[in-house]
Amino acid sequence: MGDNKMRKRPASSGPDARAGVSAAPVFLQKTYDMIESSPSTVACWSESGTSFIIKLPREFAKTMLPRYFKHNNFSSFVRQLNFYGFRKHKKDEIVISTEEDESKSWWEFYHEKFLRGRQELMAQIRRKTYSEPASPTTRRWRRSSSQCRVSRARYLSSWVSSRTSPVL
Repeated sequence: MGDNKMRKRPASSGPDARAGVSAAPVFLQKTYDMIESSPSTVACWSESGTSFIIKLPREFAKTMLPRYFKHNNFSSFVRQLNFYGFRKHKKDEIVISTEEDESKSWWEFYHEKFLRGRQELMAQIRRKTYSEPASPTTRRWRRSSSQCRVSRARYLSSWVSSRTSPVL
């Protein structure tokens, strides 16, 4: 859990505290540090340490994001989490109806390799890459190909209709 002190980097427990973390993407290192240094009323690790919870998204965006990133846009932060394969923990409707009002606005994220006290695992997380957009030639080919299929389907439909008689 985070403490109530707001520091940029958590105190290390020795010279090798961040060993193996240097291979991890910077976004993940900053996110880990941010959760560690957030006041627990704003963001913290789950009790099990397998996910983190942002309790006050507006406060988190206003106070924590600008300390680590060049923005305070919560949606951009969530988008980056998604690029790295994080998932938002979805709550069951039964749980939502019984929980306190304040926890209904909490955002909980998890990734199997993003765990409290296991920073070395972050090096195994990679940002998803997306293929290059199709070239104009490829787009024209796809369009003409689908137009051909539609045209052929129409032809076959009319051919079948001309060969069959209506049933009375």
